[in-house]
Amino acid sequence: MTIRLYIFDNNCPIQREDRIRAAVRSFTHDSQGSLTASIKICRTNRGRPYLVQNGKTSEEDPSVPEISITDSGSCWIVAVSDQRIGIDLQENRIRRQSCPTDDAARCRRLASRYFHVSESSFILSAQTDEETIRRFFQIWTAKEAYVKYTGTGIDGTFSSFAVNTGTTYASRDPDHPFFYLNPELDCAFLYPRTDSSRTLCVCTGCSCRIPGSVPPADFRLYYYDLKQKGFLLYD
Repeated sequence: MTIRLYIFDNNCPIQREDRIRAAVRSFTHDSQGSLTASIKICRTNRGRPYLVQNGKTSEEDPSVPEISITDSGSCWIVAVSDQRIGIDLQENRIRRQSCPTDDAARCRRLASRYFHVSESSFILSAQTDEETIRRFFQIWTAKEAYVKYTGTGIDGTFSSFAVNTGTTYASRDPDHPFFYLNPELDCAFLYPRTDSSRTLCVCTGCSCRIPGSVPPADFRLYYYDLKQKGFLLYD
């Protein structure tokens, strides 16, 4: 399985559809753009983006990549893979002007109202405001990534499933990726290295079986450099 995340500055003047094409061109090593020129970017009636090439989707032609999109704050990311994928990025704050205590209190209220009971219990059991906020966004990004992966979107079933069923999330260190298989949802969640102010989660199928808690071997993050007019490896 191959996963590539292509990161753009949200102020990048390149149109979003062209960003997707650039990412797919990089993913497929189509340096001349001859293959990706014919790609159509479509959306389901629930908003999940997908690609059509020569009249075929990835379900009809496995060589057609899968995509997922997210943006938050200054970042806009398109994930490209050879299998179904969902991605979500969140800044770890509820309101721009609020203090951490206010954020933690609102995280608790939102979790109690919109999350599965096991997820809200996990968040409410945190010992500090900082841990409450971290746990909330671990769950929130995983749930968002999952409904993008399934294509259902956020609807009335958002509280009916638990992304952390059967296990307890580790206290995630932003400097270390975190990988977690959820057999009940038949998917895997990957938290790439970011920083303490943001949480990024990728959801994919359970076929992505990696021993331990390390990310897939064929996983890369790239960012778009406007001056270089191309992608550079993130780390």
